[in-house]
Amino acid sequence: MTKDKNSNKQNRLASIETASIDWQGGFPRAHQFADIYFSNIDSLGETQHVFTEANKLRERWASIPEENSFSIIELGFGTALNFLATAQLWIEQGPAKGVLQFTSIEKFPLTHEDLTKALAAWPSLSKLGTQILAQYPPPVPGFHRIYLNDENNHRRIALTLILDDAGQALRELLSCDHPEFKHHRQFKVDAWFLDGFAPAKNPDMWTDNIFQNMANLSGQDTTFSTFTAAGSVRRGLRKAGFEVTKIAGHGSKRDMLIGKFPQRSQQGSASE
Repeated sequence: MTKDKNSNKQNRLASIETASIDWQGGFPRAHQFADIYFSNIDSLGETQHVFTEANKLRERWASIPEENSFSIIELGFGTALNFLATAQLWIEQGPAKGVLQFTSIEKFPLTHEDLTKALAAWPSLSKLGTQILAQYPPPVPGFHRIYLNDENNHRRIALTLILDDAGQALRELLSCDHPEFKHHRQFKVDAWFLDGFAPAKNPDMWTDNIFQNMANLSGQDTTFSTFTAAGSVRRGLRKAGFEVTKIAGHGSKRDMLIGKFPQRSQQGSASE
C-alpha cells in the first residue's frame, strides 16, 4: 500500500500543466493568457523578421569556423515556429560541420495533438516538423534533448526543450554542470529570442530577475530580439546591462526591440 501511495505521489509530481488552446479559424490562442501564438498574416515572415534577421544570424553564421556551434536560448517555445525557422536557416546557411545548440523554455507546452495541428500551418517546415513530432516529450518537467538531422542525415541541430518556469530554468542553466551548458566552460549564449506572451498578459516572463540571469549567461556581443517594445522590458534589459534599440516591427506592428550585451566591464552602465 505504501509503495502505491508513493507511486501516485511521484506521478502527480511528474506532470506539468499543458497549454489550454482555443482554436479560432485554425489559429491557436492561449486560453491562460488570452493571447495568440502567431499572427494569421505571414507568421513565418514575422518570425524571420523579429528573430533570425534581427539577430543577423545569416551574416554571423557565414563568418564562423566550419566546426563551430552556435547557441540560442528562447523564452517561449510555443508552437516551435521560431525554432523550426531557425533550424531550417542553419541547415541552409550554417557551417556544414557545426551544430546549432537551441535551448527553449516553456512552462505550458502544447499537447502533441495541438502541436501537430499548429505545425500544419507551415508546409515548408514539414520535414523538420515531422522530426520534432516524432521526439516530442510528454509533459514532464525538466530538460528534454531532441536531435534533428539535415537532408544528408547528419545531426546538425540539438534542441534542449526545458519544461519549467523561465526563472527557474535560467537559474538551473547557470548552475548546470553539463559540459554543453556550464557557463564558465564551453557554454555561452550567442543570441536570445524573447517570445513570451505580451508583458501585460504574462508579466512573469519579463522580470528584472530574468533579465539579470540573461546577462549572467551572456558574453560580449550576445544579441537579443523581441517582438515587444514595452517600456518595462526596455528598462529592465538596460538595467541588466544590455544595449537596447527600438526598430520597426513586422507588418502592422510598429516597433520591436533588439540589442546586445557589451563587454562585462560596461555591465550596468547603460543609461535610461
